[in-house]
Order: sequence, then C-alpha cells, then structure tokens
Amino acid sequence: MAKVTDLRMGLRRKPDCGKPLPCGLVTSGKPHSFSLIEVVTVIAVLAVLGSILLSAIGSARTSALASVSKTRFAQWMGAMEAFRLEYGYYPVGEPGADSCVALHEGGQGQRLVSILEGRDTAVNPRRIRFIQFSDPEFENPADPDSALVDALGHRVIHVLVDGDGDGKVRVAGYDFRGSLGMVSAPDPGESGREVRTWE
Repeated sequence: MAKVTDLRMGLRRKPDCGKPLPCGLVTSGKPHSFSLIEVVTVIAVLAVLGSILLSAIGSARTSALASVSKTRFAQWMGAMEAFRLEYGYYPVGEPGADSCVALHEGGQGQRLVSILEGRDTAVNPRRIRFIQFSDPEFENPADPDSALVDALGHRVIHVLVDGDGDGKVRVAGYDFRGSLGMVSAPDPGESGREVRTWE
C-alpha cells in the first residue's frame, strides 16, 4: 500500500536514504544539464546587464571628474579675484569689454600660471603668489611649457571675464551672471561635454 501511495504522489524514493524528495520532485538518476539555448540566453542577459552597469559607471566617473574640474577652476578664479583685489584688474582679459581668453592658445595658460605664481614681475611686480599650481593641472608636468588641463584631460579652456563691470558676462556665445567664469571642452573632433563653472 505504501508503494501505491508514493506513486500517486509522484514521489520516488532515493536509494541511499529511503526518504521521498521534498515538494514532489522526481529524480531520474541522471544529472540535469542546460541546453544550448538556455546557456546562450543567460550569456545574453549578463552581457546586457554588464553594458548597462559599465555605462552607469562611466557616466558617474565623468560626472565626478567634471565636479573636480569645477573645483579646480574655482581655485584658479579665486586666485584671479585675489589678483584683482591687489592690483585693481584681472590678470587676463581687457578692461572695458567682456573677454574670452583661450588658455590653450598662444601661451596664455603659461602666462597666467607665471603671473599667479608670482614669477611674472611685469604684471605681478610685488611677486605675490596667489596660487601654487600642481602637477595634475598640467598635461605634461615635466614640460615647463605644458598646457593646463581640467580633470577630464581637456586642454581647451577659456576664461570669461566681465570687463565692463556690469556683473554679467556676455561673450563668445555665453551669457551668465558673475564677473568670472571658466569653461573647458574636449579637443575638436573628440566627444564629450563642456564643463562650465556657472552651471
């Protein structure tokens, strides 16, 4: 009678312990293997999840580096403001009109570094060190003529100056409230986003 009851419930006794399997499972004695379709499906799902995760990590990393760039620019602008308080004008730009100074062109970046570090006595005759630039702020720290870079490695950096003193900067397609701003962008032909200090 016990055999008939076990068969009705769909249970099969294990030969080693003599107890039925839980939940009405029946074993055939052979190990179960996955079909090729099941394996391919799992691999495809893992690939999709991996690409989503990598995209999210890349986006988070870019946002973090953009924040570091804004902090770096804020320090540079603070030094330029300190220079203005000391001498009455900014170390870049022309008074009377809003200016956009490209630090990556014509040695402007190296000139700004020299002024703010107190080495350019023609513009900073008191030799006041307003800031000390560090190695990560240069494309190639070993080269004294190296370009300034943001935390994303962008060399295309502009300083936007309110030269007319109206508290707004309107120059080169930019329009924002403030006396100073900075923007960096990827090199021409490269993908990426601008980093703007006023956003």
